[in-house]
Amino acid sequence: MSSRQAASVVSSRLGTRAARQRKRRQLDESNIPSLKEFMHRSRVIKQYRSYLRAIRCIPEDDAWREQVEREIRDSFRLKAAETDKLSMTMAVTDGDRKLVQLQSMVGYQQKNDVNDSGDNDSWLNIVDEEDQRGRVGMQWPWETDGSSKDNS
Repeated sequence: MSSRQAASVVSSRLGTRAARQRKRRQLDESNIPSLKEFMHRSRVIKQYRSYLRAIRCIPEDDAWREQVEREIRDSFRLKAAETDKLSMTMAVTDGDRKLVQLQSMVGYQQKNDVNDSGDNDSWLNIVDEEDQRGRVGMQWPWETDGSSKDNS
């Protein structure tokens, strides 16, 4: 095999490889979800992860924790094939309700709770009956009695 033939074989292999990569990069638009479908999917994933976080709080009973995890996984897989919009919405709403029940049963506390942020020195936590919005002062610094002073 001459060097020209070898070069053409290498270039043809590179050409087919490049063609395959281009073909992979092309998107199949039928598989792209709509915004509504994407938001629903992300909400379901968030809900599933919240369930898993909540069952981590089950105290020292591994058998019960594994059983609850199995039931959650099975119920999500059962509802995964739903195509009816109303059924999907009802399943997510029912899942939210059951998640709140599970969290209250196991004593789950969310870390990012606004009221219990752990920052007691924040201006958001100031309680002042005179100024409900937390503003610092009522007057300009050069006004002491409510009227401005004239220096002329």
